[in-house]
Amino acid sequence: FHMYSKALDYLESKLLLSQNSIVDLGCGGGEFLFYAKNRLGCQNMIGLDYSILKVDQENFNKEGITTIKGDIIDSMNSIKGEVELFTAWEVIEHLYIEDLESLFSKVLEKLTKNGFFCFSTPDYDNEICRLFDFHLAFPIQHISIFKETWLNRYIEEKGFKIVHKFH
Repeated sequence: FHMYSKALDYLESKLLLSQNSIVDLGCGGGEFLFYAKNRLGCQNMIGLDYSILKVDQENFNKEGITTIKGDIIDSMNSIKGEVELFTAWEVIEHLYIEDLESLFSKVLEKLTKNGFFCFSTPDYDNEICRLFDFHLAFPIQHISIFKETWLNRYIEEKGFKIVHKFH
């Protein structure tokens, strides 16, 4: 929860928490969404993942969190209206670069004017990531390896402004 806490420490005072406030791409079991809901009291949340376990779906239902099951890029078309905060925790390394481009375009299209896209991914510039060969931990799943320097340039080329980074 360290990353979630650091992100919300920065974002909490900047979020309006309106309709479709938070969309978590690759939500898994909903850890971030449950954390954000408890911390922010947010009622308008969507979890999006290609697969959601039955037990996780039951927990989402109990908490009133909407879920969308399917390809994370195509499924974003199901989101009605604009989104204030998109998150993607340890997701983008599972995408091909072409899909990353589509994801960033779709997020930018759906984001409110003053919205945020907060994501995390291993940094191959980091000695610890290289030391433990993180990209080899799940070689079939970890398709793309990023260096922070490359990713910074890429993000800005796609039309985003980097407002805060943390490690």
